[in-house]
Amino acid sequence: MAGSPLGIWLRGLAALVLLFVLGFPHPFAYLALGIWLPLPIILVGWRLGSRWAALLTLTAAAGLVVANPSLSLFKESLGAGQLLLMGLILTLGRNRGWADGNALVITVLIICLGLATLLLGQAWWAQVAPLHLWEQKAGELAATLQKLLEESGLGTQSWQPPGLAPVSWQALMIRILPALMVVNIGCVAWFNLVVARRLGGAFGWPPSEPRLCQWRNPEWLIFGFLAAGFSLLAPLPGVRLVGLNLTLIIGFLYFCQGVAVVAAMFQRYKVPLGLRGLGYLLMFINPMLLVIALVGLIDLWLDFRQFPRPRESEE
Repeated sequence: MAGSPLGIWLRGLAALVLLFVLGFPHPFAYLALGIWLPLPIILVGWRLGSRWAALLTLTAAAGLVVANPSLSLFKESLGAGQLLLMGLILTLGRNRGWADGNALVITVLIICLGLATLLLGQAWWAQVAPLHLWEQKAGELAATLQKLLEESGLGTQSWQPPGLAPVSWQALMIRILPALMVVNIGCVAWFNLVVARRLGGAFGWPPSEPRLCQWRNPEWLIFGFLAAGFSLLAPLPGVRLVGLNLTLIIGFLYFCQGVAVVAAMFQRYKVPLGLRGLGYLLMFINPMLLVIALVGLIDLWLDFRQFPRPRESEE
């Protein structure tokens, strides 16, 4: 039974239960383990098909509701519900032949639209303005995160833009929360997809094309990036706020392209797997974040991956 479709599906369900049980007791454990909830769904879906993945997603969601009826998408920064949905969307994308980059973008868009719809529904039900409810939820999330950081010994500091008054860490979090949510969803989907491809390669499954090391943003995106950057100089606070969030989101897209360039270089020069893992970790630490994003931006003109072309990769 172990190799049967039902046996594979049951192992996927057991992995979901284990991840949730181990990650739920503490927020930091949830961030370390809970973000991998999409992975069993992706692997089951790639192995057995979309219907089995959908059944696994619905079973896991029903189990979460029964185990904890008060569970909400707003309870954690990355709710269990959206993580299960993420796994299903990525599975459907792979099985429909989407490129990995397109699957990531579509996944982020669908989840963000779902969260926005949920927020509007809550606002309508509570008879409050959506913006007021958003500020309330954002404030609660920022306060919770600040408390966790302080309990772990990581202090928070005020941020002072050049020539302007200091901005508290919590106020800054509230302002850029839309961008942080998009980036968080994109990173989690990205990590799960990369690990799933690695495991699929170990199992001998055929990889999808094109690979993540071939990620390339459309050329027209540079105009959106410039427009968002110049909007930071606008006299209207609302325009500056939107521009700030768009700048962060588009900057993240160029960071993804920069990581793809580095992944292609790793493949070209056959860098050992351990050094690659260390290199990927360092990319997410300042100031390497800005350096990698700059590499992705410059790649628009220089095309680092053109000569010589990287060999086959699972990145």
